[in-house]
Amino acid sequence: MLCLRMVRWALMKDESSVPLPQLPDPYEPLIILYERGGEFPVEHGYATFLPWRLPLEPREKYLTSEPGISLESAALDALDEEKSI
Repeated sequence: MLCLRMVRWALMKDESSVPLPQLPDPYEPLIILYERGGEFPVEHGYATFLPWRLPLEPREKYLTSEPGISLESAALDALDEEKSI
C-alpha cells in the first residue's frame, strides 16, 4: 500500500497542472529506510522501525517544525552502528 502511495505522489508531482508548494518529499524517509534494508511492519497499533517501536498516535502528536533525526548518511550510519552494538 505504501509503495502505491509513493508512486501516486510521484505521478501527481510530475503531472499536476496546479503548482504544488515546495515541500520535502513525504516518502523520502521511507525510501531511505527501505534502501538501507529496514522494515516497516505495523501490528497491534504500533509501527516498528527495527529495533524501535512507535505507537500509532494521531499525526498531530508527531508534527514538529524540526525533524526527529537527520536523514544524512553519516547520521544514519551512526544509528546503524549503535544498533549493532
